[in-house]
Amino acid sequence: MMNNKKTHSFKKKHYNNPSPVNQKSRSNLNNQQIYRPKTRQRLNLSDIIKIASLNIKGITDVKKQFLIDILGEYNITILGLSETNISNKMAKHSFNFYRNNYVTYFANEETNYRGNGVGLIIKKNYARHIVNYNSFKGRIIYVDFIFSGNKKMRIINYYGKSGRVTLDNFNQEVKIYFDKIKELVRESKAQNAEIILLGDFNLHYEKYLDDKNNNRKMKKEHKLFEWIEDEQNFYDPFYIMFDNLSQHSLNTFYPFNTNQNPSRIDYIWVTENLFSETQECKIVNTTTINTDHRMLLG
Repeated sequence: MMNNKKTHSFKKKHYNNPSPVNQKSRSNLNNQQIYRPKTRQRLNLSDIIKIASLNIKGITDVKKQFLIDILGEYNITILGLSETNISNKMAKHSFNFYRNNYVTYFANEETNYRGNGVGLIIKKNYARHIVNYNSFKGRIIYVDFIFSGNKKMRIINYYGKSGRVTLDNFNQEVKIYFDKIKELVRESKAQNAEIILLGDFNLHYEKYLDDKNNNRKMKKEHKLFEWIEDEQNFYDPFYIMFDNLSQHSLNTFYPFNTNQNPSRIDYIWVTENLFSETQECKIVNTTTINTDHRMLLG
């Protein structure tokens, strides 16, 4: 990882041939249609984009208004949401009153949607560059963009399972999601793609780093970090920017149970070209809306 401190506001770089759009992938995301506005403004991958990630802990009417306010206040281009707790049917109409400015994509399990659900809220002028989108088991959602000059980018939003990951359920559940993330990353890199991987991973990077630096046996769930950083050369802008401050400055999870300590389990990872052009990043206090997470903004 680079040791130069940059702050972040995401400008972007390359991508090549995207996956084709197909009707099956559309049906998995509430039959939402890819947005094609009448205006033909062409955006470049190098245009400044502000990316945010937040565990919303359930979408309610009050939280919808909060999201609308915060999208405007910070001029957010793309917001990744996790733990939406809304069914696919409910998601289709969640932000109808705000569709003049943004396009929404949500995905969840068809039945057991409580404690699950992911979404992406994307400005319309960027949504017109989307060529493909899909989801996986209500915990991963991704979109592919083509910008001017055939430059491409994939955004992957992941909501990791919470609770103690045991050896028994790791192979059955968590590994399935890790394997899907790896598949999506490899697929994108094979197309010379820029990638943003974000979300509530429900994993502790500092515990992984402590084991790695002290040559201790790494927990299986922490090997995802090793793969992201060492094998795939992703960059964590927030960690690099805050590396001269107390580690507590990076905490994103503030449990309602005050007997539990705050921790860092939310991340935005980017490929090298995106990292080199980042300008600003911050952690925004959003705990006033009944979520125990803070929002990452880059």
